[in-house]
Amino acid sequence: MAKTYEPEDDQLVAIRGLGFSSSSSEGTTLDAKAAITNFKKGEDCFECVRDIQRYLRRDTPERPFHLRLSQLRVLPMRLLPLAVGPASVGEKRLQLAVIKLLVTMTMPLTDEFDAKLRAAHESYLRSYVLNFLQEDVIAVFVLLLEPALAHEDPTNRTRDENMLLELVLTLFRNLLLVESAPAKISGGNARDSQTHVHEELVMMMVR
Repeated sequence: MAKTYEPEDDQLVAIRGLGFSSSSSEGTTLDAKAAITNFKKGEDCFECVRDIQRYLRRDTPERPFHLRLSQLRVLPMRLLPLAVGPASVGEKRLQLAVIKLLVTMTMPLTDEFDAKLRAAHESYLRSYVLNFLQEDVIAVFVLLLEPALAHEDPTNRTRDENMLLELVLTLFRNLLLVESAPAKISGGNARDSQTHVHEELVMMMVR
């Protein structure tokens, strides 16, 4: 008798199907920076990206699936490698789908959350910003825009170029809209408190 998956099990199947970043199928032994260069994409990776996008669209107002993705470190360990790492080479359709997923995952919060739930969502959004501040990540996204921006006449852009331009700019906007943590945090580390996170992002975007 075939096993019947509960919704959360289907979600986990889709997440694991993206690929992994180590000798372990779970990809938990490498840090996020190493994951980008050591990622092995799954055979059904593109379909898994689409499944995750669908689960995000169907998420309840409390956004439990968004929280689950953050707890499992899906963005740094699986999605960024697919967007900007060697696994993205020659995979324009997959890369576009992953960037669309990143846009969805970083969308600004609405006003409907209570204080505790909002704090949880703001926390993982801030962690996402730090993931994008890894060396060369933003630079790769900027390079992706060069073909679209090279046209003197914007009407000469292809449909894919226009879509990529819109997605990357929306992603940058989402990251810049993430609210910084309170300035005073245990340890007093400026990077941890993210008091300068927006400045860092902007500097990386214009280098």
